[in-house]
Amino acid sequence: MADGFDIRIEGEQAERLRSAAEAAGVDVVAYTRDLLAQSMPGFEEDDRRWAEYLRTGETVSVEEAFAAFDAEIARIRAHKAG
Repeated sequence: MADGFDIRIEGEQAERLRSAAEAAGVDVVAYTRDLLAQSMPGFEEDDRRWAEYLRTGETVSVEEAFAAFDAEIARIRAHKAG
C-alpha cells in the first residue's frame, strides 16, 4: 500500500481554495492539507479515555456513551451548516 496519493482539484473548488489560502496568508497546498486534517477525527480523546479506563477500571453507561455520540453528531452537523 502506498504512503500517500495525489489529488487534482480544478475549477471552482480550486479557485475557492486559492482565495481562502491567500486570505489566510498561506500556501494553497498547506491550507488544503490543514483543512483535510481538521476534517478527520483525532484519536487523542479515545486514547485518553482508554488510558483512564486502564488506570481506574471505571466505565460509562450505554446511555452516557450514546449521549456523547449524539452530542458529537450534533456538533459536526452544526459545523457543516455554519
